[in-house]
Amino acid sequence: MRGVSEQVAQVIDQMVAANANWHQAYLNRAGYRQKLGQIKDADQDIARALELAPTYRGVLLAAADAAQAARQYEKARAILERSLAS
Repeated sequence: MRGVSEQVAQVIDQMVAANANWHQAYLNRAGYRQKLGQIKDADQDIARALELAPTYRGVLLAAADAAQAARQYEKARAILERSLAS
């Protein structure tokens, strides 16, 4: 099973490399990494998605979810308020 996970990760990394300026590529990889428990890497992907699309609600919601999962409730609230303003 590990081989399959490595292959999936490789394909997702290739997708990101081919679409390095597309926020959704980073969100997709972040979601996969979260499922694997690679939280630090997922957070980096979400941060990059925020750089690319700072007002896109899907990105803001993913960032708020990540902050909430990290028990950073004030940060999550601030991001959610930002999403309402956009």
